[in-house]
Formats: sequence, structure tokens, C-alpha cells
Amino acid sequence: MKRLAIGPARDFPSWHWIGLDMARALGGSFATALFQGFGCVPPSDAVVAIKVAPPLRFVRRVQAGGGRVIFLPIDGYADEAAIRADRARLGACDLVLAHSESLAGCLAPHCRRVGFVEHHGKYTLPEPAAWRPEGFVLWVGGMQNIPYLVAWIERHPLRHPLRILTDTENPRALRAARRVAAGLGVGLRVAAGSINGHEMRPWSEAAQRAALRECKAALDIKGDGFNQRTKPPAKAQKYVSSGIPFACNPDSEAARYFRDRGFALASPEAEARWYSEEYWRETQRFAATLRRTLALESVAETYRAHIEAVLKD
Repeated sequence: MKRLAIGPARDFPSWHWIGLDMARALGGSFATALFQGFGCVPPSDAVVAIKVAPPLRFVRRVQAGGGRVIFLPIDGYADEAAIRADRARLGACDLVLAHSESLAGCLAPHCRRVGFVEHHGKYTLPEPAAWRPEGFVLWVGGMQNIPYLVAWIERHPLRHPLRILTDTENPRALRAARRVAAGLGVGLRVAAGSINGHEMRPWSEAAQRAALRECKAALDIKGDGFNQRTKPPAKAQKYVSSGIPFACNPDSEAARYFRDRGFALASPEAEARWYSEEYWRETQRFAATLRRTLALESVAETYRAHIEAVLKD
């Protein structure tokens, strides 16, 4: 059995979602081991570096010993210039995997081999959400992304109340949010339990799960910067696979992802469709397919195929 080293282990949501879950799911196909840093990687046939970029000299050392290096750059590049600046490392890796098809396209000119992988449906509700004629609209995300939301809502007030779940106790995220808001020309009024007059609650897995069950609909608004344009569609997938009527701006990566797969996400400006029972039913039908696509076993199979192809080269 081929040996797979996965790391570096960090207390990041992306590590728990991708590193730990994939290590467990791939355990039947590979002898998997976790590592804490690039200075203490166990003997392996392939090293999978998640989020933290492997040093170029480490990549060369692994390859000199007959191993392969696979890199998953998660939120690692601020713009295309940063990708170009990292082209030596990207070109050295045997495989680069991206969770965004748009990002994969930007990486491709600089890599030997690029692949697309899904986020598995870690936060999908066990059962699709029920139809709710009334209720709140849910937004979930890092506080640094809230300015894009409030800027849009200032121009397009919602018919239903908004509930925000975010990292309310993260001062660094709040500082980042204020910088983004200043760039957008938007004021942020943060108070206990609210932001710009909208209800705001601290994010936790339990709070998110309850909100997904209780909301009428969900919303996301992306900006036009590189990071916003190349964000994976994981947030949209979470809502749609849970059967929740979801809307986002039509020029977003999520909208394109779903269009390519035969499902037109509602525009938040088209509230009649977004809030309708018919759109809820459309979402429920597509959710059945999406839940199979995002099942951990299905996503792990994609990883396995990519890794085995690299090992055979």
C-alpha cells in the first residue's frame, strides 16, 4: 500500500474540513500519516501539503528521494501577480489541487498538473430543509466579508429580516472588515448582537446547524476582487445541498459553478423567484444530486484518482 503524508496539521477550519477528513477517508486506499511541519514528515510516497505552501527545497528533497508533492493552496493568493511570483514552487510540485475551477484556471499556466476537487458536504443538513413561507434570510461567513453584504443591502433592502453568523470575537477579522468597508465606502456600525442594524450572532457548528434548519432562505454576495472571484462554491453548496433557497450575485463563481451543472441559482434581486415555493422545490430536486456529489466517499474517490495518477507517472 502506498504511503501518504498529509499536513501540516494546524488548528484551521480548512485543516479539519480537508486534512483530517480526507486522511480518514483515504485510509482504505493509502497508508496515511499526519505531520506537523515540513521538518518532520514521515517516510512516504507522496506528501499532501494543505494550505501551508511547502518550501521549494523541501519539494526538491522529496522528489530526489523518489516521492511526489501535492499542494492545495487554500486562500493563499491575493491576486494573479502572487501566483506568478510563486511559479517556481507551483511548477516544482507534481500536482496542485484547487477547490475553485476559476482558481485552477489561473494556476494552470504555472503548474505541471492541476486538478479540481470539491469540498465534501461537511455542513450539509442530514435531511433537506422544510418549506417556510416566512422567516429570516441567513448569511454565514468571516467578518471580513460582511462589507460586501452590507454594501449590497444598502442598495437592495431585503423583504425579510437578515441574520448574520460570523466570528464576532475575532478582532483581526473585524479590523480586516473595517479596511474592506473603507475601500468600498461603506460604514460599519458594530454593536452587541448587531451590525448595521442587522442581527448578528457568533458562529459555531451548532449555531449554524440550527440556523440552517430555521431560515427561510440564504444569501451570499461576492465582491469583484481576485480573492472574491476565485472563492470556491462551498458556501452555496452547503445551502443548496441542504435544500435551502439560496441567492447570490449572478457573476460569482458559485453562480457559474451551478449554471455549468444545469441549475440556475436565484439572483437576490429576483426576490419573487428566490422566496417562492417553486424555487424551493427546484432546490430540493437539485439537492438530491448534489448530496451524492459532495458525499465524503465521492470526494475522496476524486482525491484517490488524482493521487494515483501522480504516483504512476
